[in-house]
Amino acid sequence: MRNVRENVGKVYRYLHQNEISFMKKSPILALLLLWGGSLLAQVPIEADSKIKEVTVYLQNAQITREAQFQVSKGDNILKFANLEESIDPGSIQAAAPDMVLLNSVRHEVNYLRDQPLSPEMKLLQDSLQLTADAIQRNKAETAIYGQEFQMIQQNQTIGSKEKGLSIDALIKMADFYRARVSAIQSEQFKLMLALRKLEQTQVRLNAQLAPMRARLDQPSNDIIVNLKSDYARSVTVALRYVVTGASWTPTYDLRATDLSKPIRLDYRADVQQSTGLDWKGVQLTLSTGDPNRGGTKPELTQWNLYPASNYGYVTPGKPMTAMYKNEDKKEMEKSAEDDGFIGGGTLANYTTVSEGAVMTEFKISVPQNIPADGKSHQAFIQSNELPASFHHFAAPKLDKNAFLLAGVTGWESLNLLPGTVNIFFEGTYVSRAALNPASTSDTLNFSMGRDPKIVITRDLLKDHNKQRTIGTNKERSFGYEITVRNTKTTAVTLDLQDQVPVSQDATVIVKTEEISGADHNLETGLLTWKLNLQPNETKKLRLVYSIKYPKNMTVQGI
Repeated sequence: MRNVRENVGKVYRYLHQNEISFMKKSPILALLLLWGGSLLAQVPIEADSKIKEVTVYLQNAQITREAQFQVSKGDNILKFANLEESIDPGSIQAAAPDMVLLNSVRHEVNYLRDQPLSPEMKLLQDSLQLTADAIQRNKAETAIYGQEFQMIQQNQTIGSKEKGLSIDALIKMADFYRARVSAIQSEQFKLMLALRKLEQTQVRLNAQLAPMRARLDQPSNDIIVNLKSDYARSVTVALRYVVTGASWTPTYDLRATDLSKPIRLDYRADVQQSTGLDWKGVQLTLSTGDPNRGGTKPELTQWNLYPASNYGYVTPGKPMTAMYKNEDKKEMEKSAEDDGFIGGGTLANYTTVSEGAVMTEFKISVPQNIPADGKSHQAFIQSNELPASFHHFAAPKLDKNAFLLAGVTGWESLNLLPGTVNIFFEGTYVSRAALNPASTSDTLNFSMGRDPKIVITRDLLKDHNKQRTIGTNKERSFGYEITVRNTKTTAVTLDLQDQVPVSQDATVIVKTEEISGADHNLETGLLTWKLNLQPNETKKLRLVYSIKYPKNMTVQGI
């Protein structure tokens, strides 16, 4: 566009210098003069803009960028060029200093942009070119060996018809032929292996470059700002708009080092963006808001009932549905007005948390770099120590191991979102679990892994494992002995669970004979023992029950 403006300017000045002569000789050139002057007047003023702030929502992001323009007195057309590929035109806002009037802001799609190559893409293209050159050299060398082999093949006749070679000369020629042909074939084999690797490298480089080339082919967006100034001056104009192709997801690290100490919960964000432009040195804010969901309350419409007609269909009516309206842009504009934009160790240590009425923002004061590669880039946004109580749990019917559980409290004020939590205990990775802050309980329970120092067995009692017939009924009895031993040097509390079956038929009778003081839930059949085990203490529990049912009946589940 700059070259176009310069060329038009040259034509305009040349025509203006010869205006009288040309107007007399050619009315067409006179029209060209007027057209050139009009075109020159319409060329916008461009300036390089930089992204200053980015607010990333759970889906989408809000970009704030600034540019400095040299404007003249009166009306000016300013152009922010080569912007992101996926701007929401309805979200665009502009701001300028006082004494400057913003007349209009409009959005244009640019299909002719000349996007510079990223350093990564330049490196990949250079590597691809070097690989292509190496492939050509390999093929040329292979062809030379092939020609040499053909030459030897074509010159196998030795001596003459009248006089043959001596035995020594014949042996020497045979040795030469064998050695040289073997060497040629060996080199050809090496070249073939090298070519295979080069072609594989070429395929991988092309695969890596393919998405980058696709992004280069995408059109960019331009934003045109009409501005009126009282005098010539330097003006800083800011833009704010929403783009797709960006998001962040919460992840957590839960770390416990000692059963007597609080648990540390690290709150991390995995930020991804593929907007087409890298974010370099930006002020990054992570918001728990989700513009895609909208903010309009649902409304129930009238629910009408109609009798079925004789023709077998129902008269159409309004169904009972929740009606939503997407008012994300209004929500964005309100947020922008509130913050004054319109009209005028880890990163957790540099993050400010702002809790609003409907969303929470984590503002990171250290400038961030997030490339437009669609990959996850982590940012620590919070680290907190939380009270935790530890106890053990076991269900030996399913698993003979005891599990250490942590009950975490005091998390309600941390503005947590559903996500994945990586659990570490005593510096060792244990497992991965789901964190659900929507729980109505005030305690979040996490498994810290198996504790091999709690030894549990569940053995069948043969004396109680029998079957007999009583009249028209059968009776089966079952008995188990559960042994729990604490081999630790500290006392532990253990919630141990087992179960007895629950009958769903009046003719099937379940009788609990011995449960060693367990808490018995009659509706679910669940048995719970709360055990306090001292160091090296062993406890034995007995579970005995029977099932009686008609002898001609087959009972599922026994």
